[in-house]
Amino acid sequence: MTIIEKCVNEDRFIELLNTYSTDNKTGTAMRDIFSNMKSSRMIVPVVGMQGMGKSTLINSIIGGDMLPVDADETTCVPVEVRYGEREYAEVFTKNSSKISACYTADELREYVDNNCNPANEKQVEKIVLYEQCKLLKNGLTIVDLPGVGSITQENQETTQKYVEKLSAAIFVIPTVPTVRRQEVCFIQLFWNSCPHILFVQNIWGESSEEVDESVEYNTKILKGVSKKINSGFDGEISLVNANKALSAALEGDEVAMENSGLNSLKSKLARLSDNWQEQMNKSFIEKLFYSAEAAISVVSERIEDLDKTKRELENQRREKYEKFCEDRKQENKKIRSIEDFLDEKKREVRGFAKEQSENYVAEVRSQMYHLIDNGVVDGDQLSSAFENRQNEVLTNVINAAFEKIQEIQFELTEMLEELGNVEFNNNMSGESVSFYNGDAFKFEKSFTVFGAIGGGLLGSLVIGSIGGPIGVILAIGITAIGGLLGQGAKKAKQNQRAEKAKQELSSVFREIQTRLYDTIVTGFNEFFDSVENMLEEYKKKLRAEEQRLEDSLDSVSDENQADKPTLRNDLEYLKKFEKELKEYA
Repeated sequence: MTIIEKCVNEDRFIELLNTYSTDNKTGTAMRDIFSNMKSSRMIVPVVGMQGMGKSTLINSIIGGDMLPVDADETTCVPVEVRYGEREYAEVFTKNSSKISACYTADELREYVDNNCNPANEKQVEKIVLYEQCKLLKNGLTIVDLPGVGSITQENQETTQKYVEKLSAAIFVIPTVPTVRRQEVCFIQLFWNSCPHILFVQNIWGESSEEVDESVEYNTKILKGVSKKINSGFDGEISLVNANKALSAALEGDEVAMENSGLNSLKSKLARLSDNWQEQMNKSFIEKLFYSAEAAISVVSERIEDLDKTKRELENQRREKYEKFCEDRKQENKKIRSIEDFLDEKKREVRGFAKEQSENYVAEVRSQMYHLIDNGVVDGDQLSSAFENRQNEVLTNVINAAFEKIQEIQFELTEMLEELGNVEFNNNMSGESVSFYNGDAFKFEKSFTVFGAIGGGLLGSLVIGSIGGPIGVILAIGITAIGGLLGQGAKKAKQNQRAEKAKQELSSVFREIQTRLYDTIVTGFNEFFDSVENMLEEYKKKLRAEEQRLEDSLDSVSDENQADKPTLRNDLEYLKKFEKELKEYA
């Protein structure tokens, strides 16, 4: 029996890890990780926040350019990159046995790119991309996943579900700015269940001084996280300029690949794949060792408390309680400041939504009326001429909305950084606000609403999207434009009908403006609500901790001395396992 099997199969050891951990789950988590390790293949996902250059990094590693690498969010479904003698991709659809094949980057983009497949509306389960890459030949599979902090909740959920049963990963972190609080939260959650992580810092052209400073800071942060979750960290971060690495890989420039940091990363991956089980076991043993150490520290502290006199313990707890109460006053001031900030931004957002919806409708109306006045009366003709303009106008609104929420998030992040122990939710991010969901006006469907101008088609679409009398009026109005005006009536009659159509459309524009306003405000409010919920949870934790400390003032008793034999016995038992693990760690 190996040392790992001995630990995970020993019920008392697992129970003690649970008992002496802050969440009472450490031992159970160790068993879950071990179970994943036994069943896991050599699958290494590339994870990180959205926009970190993950797809570019993977393309550089495999020396190909099939994965889309646009600046905006791209990957919306998992893409497993495996070895194959010829380059192509298989597309697997949810709840279907059908497998589609892609042979070009443009074909693959239709499924992978979030712009072509928003929120994975094509229901793709995964994509397997085959590449003739030597690094993958012995079974290593690299996975491109949607970034955490993605603009759609579906993409975030895809990533989180996919990594639940993995044993190793590449985590891409930024250079400027350095690792942010929301990234720390995700790293902590992910690292806690994945024993082996390679950290890659993507360089985008920063100066050597900026790179050195960021590496020092990021290393410090990662060491803090590793200590908190009882994981080993050797302080090693791979520096890679993914853009330069990809260019060098495609050109076969060995010198440039070396200078970009790509060759060093590929060497680490090669060692990992060559000694997969050995590397997994080593990382897991380290995690067990640090978990045992943490438990020993807790037990030792409790024994130390019991060795103190009752008066010493009372004084110590009184000091701790009073300090906490003083610190809490300062925390409450910071929380109130954040709450005031949120109230101010809510008012600001309402003005922003009003301006954006008014400007949008003004441009839509102007273009529509211009087309009608110039005799574009055929439904299909009007639709074709108008669709491109609609796309551009709506894209501007979406971009403005995300810029606005990112601006708010940046200010908010700095304020939250000042709180002592607040944790971000994974979706507490500006990019995570979804303007694609809900029953209100849907951005991704608006092109259909405005673009399919023509006879009964628009009527049916608008009745489905808007409904009621307004939908019926619009159907009548467009029929008049597409049908009656196109019959060669006199110009005066055309003008009369054109004006009538404009009047009928005006009520529709008012409805669209209201829905667009509501959608923008609702999207922002989802973000504000997540922050407020987080603050409420934080305040609850503060109140609970204060109550716990207050209760501890009255719980000092000589009767607690009865715990000593149990604690000493637990300490001796844990130290035995710690000693054995240290020999292998």
